[in-house]
Amino acid sequence: MKTIYVYIGMASRDTTLIQDFLSINHEALKENDIFFPVDKNKSYVLWNQHVPLVTAITGESIPTYVDKEKYINKNILAEFINDIEDTTEKNILISSDWFSSLFQKTHIISLKKLFKNYNVKIIVYLRRQDDFIISNFQQAVREGEYFDISLERMVGFEDAKYYQTIRTWIKVFGEKNVNIRIFNENECSSDDFYSDFLNLIGVNLQNTQLQYPSNTQNQTISYEKALFLNKLSHYLVPIDDINNEKRVSHHEIRNFVINSHSNHVGELNNFLSSRERVEIMKSFSKDNEKTAKKLLKRKDGVLFDDSSFNLEQQINYKKELTDEEFIEKLVVLAEEMFIMQNKIQEKS
Repeated sequence: MKTIYVYIGMASRDTTLIQDFLSINHEALKENDIFFPVDKNKSYVLWNQHVPLVTAITGESIPTYVDKEKYINKNILAEFINDIEDTTEKNILISSDWFSSLFQKTHIISLKKLFKNYNVKIIVYLRRQDDFIISNFQQAVREGEYFDISLERMVGFEDAKYYQTIRTWIKVFGEKNVNIRIFNENECSSDDFYSDFLNLIGVNLQNTQLQYPSNTQNQTISYEKALFLNKLSHYLVPIDDINNEKRVSHHEIRNFVINSHSNHVGELNNFLSSRERVEIMKSFSKDNEKTAKKLLKRKDGVLFDDSSFNLEQQINYKKELTDEEFIEKLVVLAEEMFIMQNKIQEKS
């Protein structure tokens, strides 16, 4: 019987990193008897992930994608099953952080029914909620969504309550089939993360030649750039506003900001003060204790190791740009665009 590994992610930057890594190493995975679908002609492959499998199960379209009907078509599921039946590999790996958005038990049961003829292993990585929220902040501003980074908003961040989400997956697939891993970016490099993941799916690291995504891919933007994008979201159309014809051109403007050489001020991972980090983690402490004790069987109830967290760190960046600062940054960007345009004209 073939085994399907489902990496459900937790809607964070780490999911994107692992998907990039798996995509460029799909041939190496094949050599280890693992099929990771990357053919973009397949209806269930979108970019380097498999989100159409989620939308086909739920029947709910994702607003970012214009062709709604395409991604909720049940034929997607049939094509996927046919392909994994035909593949010679005994292990199949699929990945999308949208799997973790299957909060309804009925949807997860539908996934189990779809995979009834296979062994199924669920993989999920958890990270400290303060880091998880920062990652979501970055993702939101990249896509043009305004993100409220007030402490009141952050301590009530529902997506960071892990217990209920994972518990539902365990109820459906069984405790032994759900692998829960803890990711601490203070202690783990990207390479450690990749190695841990590959060990989970049985890749022989000793005999496998691997490639790694370039450092420029998924690079964390600076805090000031994130603040600028957050304020810019009041004036530009977000990428998921599919009925607005300006959404694509406005997204190009955001990408120019992201790739620009200006506003490289402040580490995004450090924008929370020690007090804010403590308050955030305190607000999730009961949920984390429950996750540690009931799901990971840790008697001490500790989910995340705080030993690497520096309470003396007192960096506390501003939470919003003033109008004057915003205009200054617009001028700098305009200058950069002007210089770039002149260089293009000189070459032509």
